[in-house]
Amino acid sequence: MESTSQRFGLVAESIDGAGVRVRRYRDDDIAAVQAACDDPLSQRYLPMLPSPYTFDDADWWVREGSLTAFERGGGNFAIADPATDRLIGGIGITHEQNGNGEIGYWVAPWARSRGTATAATRALTDYAFASG
Repeated sequence: MESTSQRFGLVAESIDGAGVRVRRYRDDDIAAVQAACDDPLSQRYLPMLPSPYTFDDADWWVREGSLTAFERGGGNFAIADPATDRLIGGIGITHEQNGNGEIGYWVAPWARSRGTATAATRALTDYAFASG
C-alpha cells in the first residue's frame, strides 16, 4: 500500500538549495536540536516547545516526532550547512486535505541573520510543488 508521503512525493532524503541542505533528521542532530530549541529566542517565538528543552525532548523529536508529518503527506526536515552538514535549523511542511499547505521553520542561534530560513523555504517549496 502506498503511504501518504509517497503519494505526495515528499520522499527525498535531502534537498539542496542556495546555501542550505534540507534533509532528514539524524541521530547526530540531537545535541544541536536540544541547544537550538532551548535558546531563549527560540523559546520566545515557539511557545509550544517544552521549557527547558531537554536532550530527551530533542531525542524524541529526531527519532519520533519529526516523522509524523510524513504520515500525513508533509514532512519535517533538518536544515543543514551544505559544506559541513551541521544542523542549522528545522523546517516542516503540512499538506492539508483542501490542497493547501503550510511551512514553519526555526533557525539555530549560530545560523541566524544569514538568509537560512529564506533559502530553506525556497528549496522546500520548489521541491513540494515539483512533487505535486
